Amino acid sequence: MLKLAQILILIFLYSCSFSQNKGTIGDILNEYDGNKFFEKNIGDTVIIQGGPLFSKNKAHAIVLTEITSNEFKLSLFKKAEDWICLYTDTLEFGLLVGIEKEDYNFDECNDLLLKTISGEPWDILYIFDNKDGVLRRVQETDINMSDIRKLANGSNFLYNLVNIGCAGQYWKSELFSIEDFKVQKHGELIVNGCDSKLETTINIINKGQRTVVKNPQINLGGEIDDSLKIFWGSFIRLHM
Repeated sequence: MLKLAQILILIFLYSCSFSQNKGTIGDILNEYDGNKFFEKNIGDTVIIQGGPLFSKNKAHAIVLTEITSNEFKLSLFKKAEDWICLYTDTLEFGLLVGIEKEDYNFDECNDLLLKTISGEPWDILYIFDNKDGVLRRVQETDINMSDIRKLANGSNFLYNLVNIGCAGQYWKSELFSIEDFKVQKHGELIVNGCDSKLETTINIINKGQRTVVKNPQINLGGEIDDSLKIFWGSFIRLHM
């Protein structure tokens, strides 16, 4: 089942160019002026999102085509006099469970996160290059992208919250940023509450060097998201 972040179109497509697919993608895209989100259901192998996806003043369309059972092609179209293809990429994953658009590198343009399962990595992040007008896939990383959160207004840092086990009592949170289309990891907080004694570990990462702090005195009471924002805010002031 697809969890749609915005309006989706399901159609069938084999290549970036849709000149040979008259009656399908070409007619669908040209039916709209590009400034509004649109919706149409034709099949179940391709997803299209169209409208002002990445920039408020520019119309784009994202097309995700199933090539085989675990291979997909992603294409980026832009509305000019006609819809033109700017970018294609081939991906391998098992099942798409969601598409999210959010500004992850704080340049006031949305980026694209494909949430997948049965793939490696499970989630695939594309940054919209506002200078060249194309998508750029972020290099593979061990950062878990399934639950990306922004730290605060004016901050260029992101963090996540990952459940490891023990009914939510064993979890971690990672602090990172996206620079030059690469993920830079800055810190990691691991909380293991599986046993009666709570164990907490902080990994401080600076220029590739890792410093480990065991069982520091930190306050994680109240809402976990509020606590993490306070924790990572203090971490940045101390170590960044």
